Amino acid sequence: MNRRTFLTTAAASASAAFAQTTVTPHHTRGVVLYPFDLTLTDWPERCAKAGIGTIALHAARRLDVLADFIASDAGQSFLSRCQKLGIAVEYELHAMGELLSRELYYKDPTLFRIDASGRRNQDFNCNPFSVTALDIIAEKAVKYARIFKPTTHRYFYWPDDGAQWDASPEGKGLNASEQALLVENHIVKALRREVDLQLRDLTQSAFDELDEVVMRHAYAAQNKFGRLFDERIYENDLAKRLRAEGFDVHTQVPVKVSHVSFEKTYFLDLIVNDMLYELKVVAALLPEHQAQALHYAMMNNIRRVKLINFRSSRVVGELLYNPISDAERHQPVFVTESFRPLTPGCEMLVSQVRSFVADWGTHLSSRLYNEALVHHFGGEPECLLRVPVGEASDPLGTHLIQSHSQGHSFVVTSITREVRQHRGHLQCLLNNLGIETMQWINFNRSRIEFTTLMKGMKAGE
Repeated sequence: MNRRTFLTTAAASASAAFAQTTVTPHHTRGVVLYPFDLTLTDWPERCAKAGIGTIALHAARRLDVLADFIASDAGQSFLSRCQKLGIAVEYELHAMGELLSRELYYKDPTLFRIDASGRRNQDFNCNPFSVTALDIIAEKAVKYARIFKPTTHRYFYWPDDGAQWDASPEGKGLNASEQALLVENHIVKALRREVDLQLRDLTQSAFDELDEVVMRHAYAAQNKFGRLFDERIYENDLAKRLRAEGFDVHTQVPVKVSHVSFEKTYFLDLIVNDMLYELKVVAALLPEHQAQALHYAMMNNIRRVKLINFRSSRVVGELLYNPISDAERHQPVFVTESFRPLTPGCEMLVSQVRSFVADWGTHLSSRLYNEALVHHFGGEPECLLRVPVGEASDPLGTHLIQSHSQGHSFVVTSITREVRQHRGHLQCLLNNLGIETMQWINFNRSRIEFTTLMKGMKAGE
């Protein structure tokens, strides 16, 4: 029996068995597939029918083959169908040769292990005591984590199976598993810092206990440094104090938001035992600061985030609650009654916004959706234009617009109050610019409103 016949039969058998079996919620049912198995295109549907909740894609030692599949139309269709069917996808990578290229031996032999004869040898694994080797491995692991994005948030980077590790005097005190653990810990720190810091909601009692300590040290930081230093001084001092008490502390944690070729990185100020704090040094906390903090909470699918301001006469903390679940953010209402697709670019606007929302959900900063649209329409050099204001023969100056087609612009907002009044101001803006139309995209909480404004309409019409 060949592999395909076996897998197909096994999936069918599992389906029959699943129909008669109750699976406990914590139990994982999965299947390991190679890219060539996926020429059988209905694997997601077969797995859903069989009650298989996880598909693990195995690359063997050809990560390039798996990467090519993921980037292909077939691969993207596979991932999309898995998502819709609630099937998790993860990646099992025999990766050591890719994470630390054997060619590096000729540049720096110390990156590789010492064998039983006392010689440096690049045949298997690495030198787990070389900081340089560990840094190279971690950097490559981050690179592949951004290509292979497991929905389970489990990463598999296997060393060379059953092969020897370092036999130096330093290595003789550690067995193969312990040496592999040194590499694993270095990779985990890099992934947690650069790719996949997953926050969890604390219980009320756990938060109260933690927050009391954080605020106590925030007051101490202001007592020591006063009110006038840059934000980073208070951040570093607060982190140092909390680490001294044994808390798990991360600062300036990068969070990447991406869609196809668009990518934006945000930096979270302070994370303490999974609680997110945003630090400010401002005269007073404003709605824009609250919006930024809630934007970060929604991106990380957590309920709480706290603002701390060091510039006020006394440290001010403001706890914010994110009331919108991730599932709710992925149930948008698209309002297109006032939209007219005047050009192919107009239709592309709607298509792209729908795609962004399917990926990221609603309620995030409108600036993020706007930047992604600008990127899609060629980036700032192509999309941002200055057009004359007033009479063409005697312009008053110029105004910067975002153009999706020649003579046609778009605006992205997140107006939730006085929407009609804002439309009137946009119409007034359009009537005084040297362009014909404006497509207005308004993220009004869960409602995404598309409105076409045309030159000559009365303000508010």
